[in-house]
Amino acid sequence: MKTSGILTVLIMVSIPLITQARPSMSGSSYTDSEAAPSAPKKTVKSGPIGFGSQGKFVLEVPLFDHSSAEITTENDEDENDLKVDSTASVYRVNLGYMIVPHLQVRAGFGLASQTYKVQDSDNEYESDGSTLSVGARYYFNVGDGVYPLVGGEYITTTETTPLDSDREIETETTAKSVGAGLLYALGGPSGGFMSAVISQQWKEQKAKFDGDEGPSVESSVFAFELAAGLYF
Repeated sequence: MKTSGILTVLIMVSIPLITQARPSMSGSSYTDSEAAPSAPKKTVKSGPIGFGSQGKFVLEVPLFDHSSAEITTENDEDENDLKVDSTASVYRVNLGYMIVPHLQVRAGFGLASQTYKVQDSDNEYESDGSTLSVGARYYFNVGDGVYPLVGGEYITTTETTPLDSDREIETETTAKSVGAGLLYALGGPSGGFMSAVISQQWKEQKAKFDGDEGPSVESSVFAFELAAGLYF
């Protein structure tokens, strides 16, 4: 009887020890009281990380910014209207910021030069001035760094046109511009890009001749811009 009692005690003590030392069916060496280390969580990036991602700054310089138009002004002295061919070139710097993915607000400043050629005459005038612009663009990401775009701008330009040694015309121009184009970006979170944009501008020009208010002239202008820049 004593031997039987000793065996019973040994069996009762050894069962918990065997249970603790036995590996689980899943092959893990950790016991129920020990937590196995969890697998590292995968980091999922939301949204684009390239040119069109939120928070990106853009520094852009137009390499070619040219517009042309035919301006018709009413002549009160006779029945013939005065027709003028106008060509303009703009040299400016544009700054942009992505407020949400693919939506960019923009501002630009620079210099503008314009040539006016009166039709059916030899009269030609050149003007120089400054320009400011604000606007917005939306970029569609189609992959491989290609972004079709649409946008609009509000542009103001102040110019001075010398007529002779002691006379000049001061012109203030406001324009509303709507355009579309294509941008190609190179890089990842930061890099460079090139863009081409075709736009239609509706201009209103107010002139001052020797300080006196002149007529207000409206015109529609076709413009083309080729630009390069950096985003970061």
